[in-house]
Amino acid sequence: MDHDFGFFLEEKDQDEKAANLRRAHLALVQGNHREALHLAEEILEHSPLDVDALNLAAAASFNLDELSVAAVLFRKVLLYDPDNAGAHHNYGILLERQGKLNEAVTHFQRCIQLQPDFPESYIHLGNILENLRQEKEAADFYRQALQRLPEGGENYFQRGYLLNRLGEFEQALENFQRSIAAHCQEAASYNGLGYVLSALYRDAEALVNFNRAIALHPEDASFHFNRGLSLLRLKNYREGIESFICALELSAPLWGAVMENVRLLIEKAPPDAVQELLDQAEKVRSGSPEIPFFRALLLLEEGHPEEALSGLEESLKRNPGSIQVLHLKGTVLRQLKRYDAALDCFDTILGRAGDIPLAHYGRAAVLALQGRTGDAIAALTAASQKDRQLLDRAWEDSAFDPIRQDPAFLRLIRARNVS
Repeated sequence: MDHDFGFFLEEKDQDEKAANLRRAHLALVQGNHREALHLAEEILEHSPLDVDALNLAAAASFNLDELSVAAVLFRKVLLYDPDNAGAHHNYGILLERQGKLNEAVTHFQRCIQLQPDFPESYIHLGNILENLRQEKEAADFYRQALQRLPEGGENYFQRGYLLNRLGEFEQALENFQRSIAAHCQEAASYNGLGYVLSALYRDAEALVNFNRAIALHPEDASFHFNRGLSLLRLKNYREGIESFICALELSAPLWGAVMENVRLLIEKAPPDAVQELLDQAEKVRSGSPEIPFFRALLLLEEGHPEEALSGLEESLKRNPGSIQVLHLKGTVLRQLKRYDAALDCFDTILGRAGDIPLAHYGRAAVLALQGRTGDAIAALTAASQKDRQLLDRAWEDSAFDPIRQDPAFLRLIRARNVS
């Protein structure tokens, strides 16, 4: 008697594949991304068009920061299954991370078309629009996400996040507290609670929560960065700088956010601590023109204009087109009484960038110090035509002392309040 084992073997293969898919999915959920990828690849060796395995492999590759591989896999998923809402969402996240925001928006919108009750895509669309400074449109997406997130369980954290984005801090506070009580995303919830408390000017309480978040997840750079901001607001500048340094060590992309606070630190923080921060920033982004510029600002704050000039020249080597650095260099040269070199800086700015009122003002101040009254008044007139408040500044500026009693200067100053 002939026996047909084909169906039995095929069914066995299907059962084995299903079991491997379940194991791969479990590994992904548990954070064992390399194992999940290995299991998905085993399935794809025999079934290269299996959409579920491709999707798992793409997600695992993404979580392993193998973004180019993940992108190829997501595109394959969407080629074979163009109506896969989850794949559109996940590919959108990848594109968002790569800075391809327009493409990301397309995939998030497609996800919503296919599955309108997909709150995460609304959230990502809101985040992108907020980063593009389209706050009203972003708020609309956040509110739509809120409508699709019922209270309870895992949703408390997401609701807190959305309410925080909408500026509804008291409600956000309550949701983060509930998320913590339910032990849902506990570290992120402590961070969210700290962020909201900071927004409510309760930075001492915020700091407690940032510390709790860091204790639970010390490798998250954003927790250290947020802690640093609260410490700055509490005027604990040295410890705040330590938090910023830790954030930079953990995450290079936070470089720009940290640098936004350097000017304040130069004015307020101990100089040695600021130098330490700038040293770390230089390690993260070697060759950046901002670092020698900030070093120059720090030296000026300490009263060392000659040394500051060296920093400005280094910054200009790295970025010769910087108008900001060139203007400060002209100002420092004026302080050092190197008037012709200072004029060259301001003339260069006007030649490159056009009718910049501060460059005209800088020229006017130098020309006044040189006793070139007519030229100084002509330059100050050009500055005031663009910004009349510069006349108030000139009245207080000691650089104009040599021409302060000149009738033409006095007429120009008196005319500053005439519309």
